[in-house]
Amino acid sequence: MAKVIFGGGVSEIRGSIAGQVFSRNGSGAYIRNRVTPVNPQSASQSGVRQNLGAIATAWKDLTEQQRNAWKAAAAGGFTQRDSLGNAFQLSGQQLFMKLNTALFAAGSTGVTLTDPPAEVSLDQLQNAALVSQTVTGTFSITLSGDLIGTGANQKLVVFATRALSQGISNPRKAEFKLIGAFDMSGSGGSFDLTAAYSAKFPEPPDGGKVFVRFHVLQAQTGQTSNSTKVAAVHTVS
Repeated sequence: MAKVIFGGGVSEIRGSIAGQVFSRNGSGAYIRNRVTPVNPQSASQSGVRQNLGAIATAWKDLTEQQRNAWKAAAAGGFTQRDSLGNAFQLSGQQLFMKLNTALFAAGSTGVTLTDPPAEVSLDQLQNAALVSQTVTGTFSITLSGDLIGTGANQKLVVFATRALSQGISNPRKAEFKLIGAFDMSGSGGSFDLTAAYSAKFPEPPDGGKVFVRFHVLQAQTGQTSNSTKVAAVHTVS
């Protein structure tokens, strides 16, 4: 489904209609043919699908009072932004799915929240920088920044790419893979990603460009911040 803003004609349009996709990049608005993505049916993909199915089923198992509470919470807060930047409210079921699915990324299984949580403020990792290097044969990759807040009950959910060409500045969404959720409390704003990255990707070659995308997750409520993207060119010395 496409979202459209009409001005003197069409001002903005996002999404897809039939076989065409409407979007925008740094060069402006564009239209492309819709392509059905490859379905790798990996173990991690199957795990995500199973979890989504379990959460959807759990919604049906809630009491009517609980479902009404989720509907009220969604109507009164947890405002979202669509692809055009317009504010909108989720339905009760969408909020239930969103928060429980976010907690799955932090290592929970099944349904963690059966009652809606109170909306809280999230801490931040500002001025983030990524360093990827191999020094005398030892590989390391570290993400660090200024931690605003204590990080209590919050995790940094991190996605990364394999080593890419230095000519790439905006990787496709499919390039980013979840590598882990790291405790923010006591981190001092520094996160060693080496083990988590190595479990997902091979060591980058000299000059390879690695991208990391992260967001903050409230590990008790499932609330998430906007994501931030950083990159580093791998060096070998």
